[in-house]
Amino acid sequence: MTADTRLLRILAPLLTLTALACDEVQPGPVEEILRDVELVDAACPTTRQIAIKQAKTCPAAANWVSSKLFPGAVGVLGNYCVYTWNGAPEQENVADLTSIPSLVAVGSDCEAVFEQGEPNDALWTELNPDILDLFHAAIGWTSSADLDLPSSEASRWPVVVAVLDSVPEPAPYNPHSDHGEIMVRMVEDIACPDPLAPCAVDVVRGLAMPRIAAGQVDLVKGGFFGSQGDVARSIYAAVDDWDTTDWNGLKPKLILSLSLGWEPEFGELATDSPAVAAVHTALEYASCHGAIIIAAAGNQGHLCSTGPLLPGAWEQHPAPDAARCAALGAPIPAVSAAYRPLLYSIGGLDHDLAPMPRTREDGMPRLASSATHAVGRGDSTAVTGTSAAAATAAGAAALVWSYNKNMNASRVMQVLYESGVDTTMTADYVGPTNETDVMKIDVCAALDHACDLPGSNCPAQPFANTLACVNAPPIVSLGDLFNDLASVIPDFTRAPSFGPATVCPASCGYPLTGYFATSQGACPTQILPELPYTEPQPTEIGCPNCTLDVTSSIVYAALDPEYNNATLRGVAVTVFDGAAEYYFDIGPVPLNSNTITTIQLDPALMPVTVVSSSISLTFVEYPRDVSNDLLIN
Repeated sequence: MTADTRLLRILAPLLTLTALACDEVQPGPVEEILRDVELVDAACPTTRQIAIKQAKTCPAAANWVSSKLFPGAVGVLGNYCVYTWNGAPEQENVADLTSIPSLVAVGSDCEAVFEQGEPNDALWTELNPDILDLFHAAIGWTSSADLDLPSSEASRWPVVVAVLDSVPEPAPYNPHSDHGEIMVRMVEDIACPDPLAPCAVDVVRGLAMPRIAAGQVDLVKGGFFGSQGDVARSIYAAVDDWDTTDWNGLKPKLILSLSLGWEPEFGELATDSPAVAAVHTALEYASCHGAIIIAAAGNQGHLCSTGPLLPGAWEQHPAPDAARCAALGAPIPAVSAAYRPLLYSIGGLDHDLAPMPRTREDGMPRLASSATHAVGRGDSTAVTGTSAAAATAAGAAALVWSYNKNMNASRVMQVLYESGVDTTMTADYVGPTNETDVMKIDVCAALDHACDLPGSNCPAQPFANTLACVNAPPIVSLGDLFNDLASVIPDFTRAPSFGPATVCPASCGYPLTGYFATSQGACPTQILPELPYTEPQPTEIGCPNCTLDVTSSIVYAALDPEYNNATLRGVAVTVFDGAAEYYFDIGPVPLNSNTITTIQLDPALMPVTVVSSSISLTFVEYPRDVSNDLLIN
């Protein structure tokens, strides 16, 4: 990966808007802000517009090339058009489109961002397999022995899980972003726990994020970001591919997994823009086909917004009724469970059933999963975020459905909910239901529950009574991991002396105290929010396996290999006690992927209680800090 490409990845959050914010006909206040820094044209190119038509074909317009957003679609989906400018550069005439009477809505298909890291740093070598075992225990993972695999494989019904993310199918050897592949591996690890045997669950990739720069698309290696139109098209393509494939009489069940989202300020309703409407309509189409649709609830970002991200917030919308499915040219699915939202939003939890770090205020749905330092099979990039929660839910749903094919989508998700662990929290948002308790997904308990229901095809063993994994003690605890870590001999150590406390600007409403180890230290700088977002949750990962031992106030750090060739200018650690944040600006630290560095924070300056902690890395080459949450004990 070149330095120029990495720069694009870091700059990308500054170059993104939603279709609502970027409508060239009626610019909004955010667009005006970005005009001041001359970024709006790169973020929302007027060269690509999405329109909704009331005509048999996409009407022609001078110097515009038209095409269907959903090729081959009939009904409502057939009314979406994409217009690409083919005239003189920088002379796009959007008015020629908005003046066509049969185009009832026209808006820019704005681009949106995400970013991820890569595996195999020195800390992973020390912590593996403890981190994987911890995550497995947290989600109630079922092993191949628990399932009597491969013997029970013949009793399973096929399921297709389409992971709509950053990686195309077939997966390239070296994709631009690993985020999609991390999600694929997490789903496979749960639904196919025997990696050497055939599996009834087929995890496929759908490219929802094909863009590597403004106007540049890579359909082979995938991209770093995409547009809402890209996401809509990937949803339709996944359903269409599944529906038109000849399955030899064994048509699989279908699950769509979307570990992405955008801020509600920039397109919350289908009426906000044609691009947002396209995503909503594509999801309705998938729901009519009986698919389970799973979306990340979202992590807190720079906007400090409240409520879930989109499309996860659409759990508050009902699934389409028979009339709507008919209008979409889609079948009418069978109904069993009373709770039938458009999709299922998944929240993130820590190891103690509490909300994960950076949980969005008013952003917890009624179904959640462990999402703290989550890892998938054969992958060392530990992620903390609702991307991992959504992937876990998709894997659990696929496993359950494969052993009880007679359930429909809503019943499968109700099984995950009914068998979950009560977190004692109340959901911030739900669809049409009175069941508002937040339940944590337990994969083993969900399958055990499904196998007790009519129509299950679970084998006689080991399902005769109860799965062995039900209430099984964990292989390793968080305390075991930190005990092992305490014996690690670091390659470098830092024990900085911090100056007096400085009152810094509040962070998302929380008081922030700064401590600086160098004369150049300063409070965190307010940066331009990342707009609009169709991004994975979490985003940038620079120190994926880094940890904070709260007992000793020591941070263990090793750099993600992707940043080895960059110049690390400074490191900062933020500690949150639930009511206030404490910012430790440490200055230059020798980090790379091949060595382990310990940073001794001053115990006297640490809060009594540590709820969460994050690390921020500042590089000379990149204008934005790269930050991620730390694993804490």
